[in-house]
Amino acid sequence: MNLFAIVSPSSPMVAARYTRFRELRLVVPIIENETWSFSNFTDNPLEEHAVLGTEYRSFMVAVENRYGKAAAEWVEEGAFIVRWWLDDQKKRWRYGPYHEQSL
Repeated sequence: MNLFAIVSPSSPMVAARYTRFRELRLVVPIIENETWSFSNFTDNPLEEHAVLGTEYRSFMVAVENRYGKAAAEWVEEGAFIVRWWLDDQKKRWRYGPYHEQSL
């Protein structure tokens, strides 16, 4: 079972971690022009040298170049999970396109 932990630190981003690979952390922006971030705590425990990017495709290429294809695939899956989670939160709180809908 793939379990992700999602944290929203009250800013325009959401952080995700995967229970099988606890050393990995993905930060997904929820608005445009914010920074994507990927860290591996094994070699970067203070996140001083995270992979950063403001555009998704180039960010993915940078992750793959630095950490390999498996890490890039994890980032893609994590981004999908975060987007699903955000949409679920919008439904729960009747935000945006769900504002007028009853639950």
